[in-house]
Amino acid sequence: MARLGARASAEGVLLGLQLVQGQLAAAFAAEQEIAARLGEGAPLTKGDRRCLHAGLTRAGRSLLRLYGAAGYLTNGPGATMHCSELLADVYADVHPAAGDLG
Repeated sequence: MARLGARASAEGVLLGLQLVQGQLAAAFAAEQEIAARLGEGAPLTKGDRRCLHAGLTRAGRSLLRLYGAAGYLTNGPGATMHCSELLADVYADVHPAAGDLG
């Protein structure tokens, strides 16, 4: 948020733009939905885990666009997102829930 508050465009500070605020709100809502689902305590199937992580990935990618090109540098947040996606692919297949059929 601090980064967006410091960046400016022709229309003003990025954090003040309606489309940026909408993207932030959508990502926050997605994160809250996922947190609520995880907080239920019910066992998750492989499909559940994949779906939840896909939601996190979509939200993260939408936020990366707000960083501009810096979001995709190897030392930037894009590298963290890429690593997260790779780990989710491995974890979902290696650690299936008990009785999980797929």
